[in-house]
Amino acid sequence: MKRRICVAALAAWGLLGTLAGSPGSSAPKKIRVLLVTGQNNHNWKETSPHLEQFLESTGRFDLETTENPAATLADKEKLKNVDVLLLNYNGQRWGEPAETNFLDAVRGGVGVSVIHAANNAFPGWTEYEKLVGITWRATAGHGAYHEFAVKYRVKDHAITRGLQDLAGHPDELYHGLTPAPNEPMTILASAFSDKAKGGTGKDEPMALVKSYGKGRVFHTPMGHDLRAMKDPAFMLLTARGTEWAATGKVTVKEVPAQ
Repeated sequence: MKRRICVAALAAWGLLGTLAGSPGSSAPKKIRVLLVTGQNNHNWKETSPHLEQFLESTGRFDLETTENPAATLADKEKLKNVDVLLLNYNGQRWGEPAETNFLDAVRGGVGVSVIHAANNAFPGWTEYEKLVGITWRATAGHGAYHEFAVKYRVKDHAITRGLQDLAGHPDELYHGLTPAPNEPMTILASAFSDKAKGGTGKDEPMALVKSYGKGRVFHTPMGHDLRAMKDPAFMLLTARGTEWAATGKVTVKEVPAQ
């Protein structure tokens, strides 16, 4: 069930998480997701509820949402009840102590799942750029919104194993994203950016994984709007990527029809 974040809810959430993982429990402990949203140059008021809905529909995730991450992340105790941070945010810097708490949590093992314009965020925040891996900066752009194919380049990763390539995915196809210097990453999927659609004539990364300290990071530049996010293949990739970021393993096989 979706819950808006508050101190009491987080306290209850932590207790429930303990009970869910107690000996004799028949159900696996759900992955605790903190969805970070509230500002974006895209329609987060449509896309964030959809992210909540389809992830929870898998039965694998328990979501909290913050629309005020500067305040939420300022309390590091709250991050102790989080397995993975789902970023659907592009807006003002969070400031201190929120930014340090965020980075420390990921270095300590909290996962991160980066969606679309979250890679536009925070120009000049070097550590965020390292964490995300590739960012929308001066060389970035996209052509016309259109349907395009996405091919998995790495088929034996836990996230991609057994998945079919995306055919006719409707979205903005980001191109020219800037890689963080000297940051190892694995590009799981790419799409051809057609010059006829205003692209580069090159393959562009559409999903990647990397690490930041002990934290695992999944990042997809896809997910411009509700139509893009309702692609069943996008939902499955995102669910599997978010689970991997949290646990290092993948059990999600399908996302119920939305």
